[in-house]
Amino acid sequence: MMTEDLSPAHSAANQNESTATSPRVQRRRERTRQKIIQSSADLFSRFGYDQVRFEDIAEAADVARGTLYSFYKNKEALINEMLQSVYEKAMRGLDRVKHMEPRKSVEELLNVYCDLYESDPHGLMVAFHLPRPPGPAEQLYERFSERMRSIFERAGNLLRSRDPEVTTRLFSRSSVPSLAALAESTEDFRRQFVEHFKSLLLR
Repeated sequence: MMTEDLSPAHSAANQNESTATSPRVQRRRERTRQKIIQSSADLFSRFGYDQVRFEDIAEAADVARGTLYSFYKNKEALINEMLQSVYEKAMRGLDRVKHMEPRKSVEELLNVYCDLYESDPHGLMVAFHLPRPPGPAEQLYERFSERMRSIFERAGNLLRSRDPEVTTRLFSRSSVPSLAALAESTEDFRRQFVEHFKSLLLR
């Protein structure tokens, strides 16, 4: 017959396990995780993914290396979580575009970018500076890029360039820096961003 272990060591272990899963501890860990993500996004944007070491992220986030490793086993795991979140949000946003007429679908693409910037500016900036993410996020990047190209292909003769590939490259290279600059200078950045790129991309 099994009996419950009531020893002090067992009780302490149970208490530690309970503390580790308590709402307060979970909130503290989530704050730490967000600080790590924000610090790494800033470093990746400024210096590039390849130039940033895991130790640099720990220092920028002001956490011990052991703490950083308790969240992410390496730099690739960290950036994949960050970019998967960005591309999944982007794909959900583009689901709204499927049945829209071409001009409206381009406008909705612009709004999706604004939504991404409002919800995850750090992740969007990293996605811009790292167009070919390592690991699983690359598949999401490919799907998003293909969906964006298809929007411009449907727009066809409405495009100023009349070339979907040229329009895709132009938008990919200029959209995020323009969005960040507008967001830093005006609360009306969404309207200005949408109007600017509509006039830039469409006839």
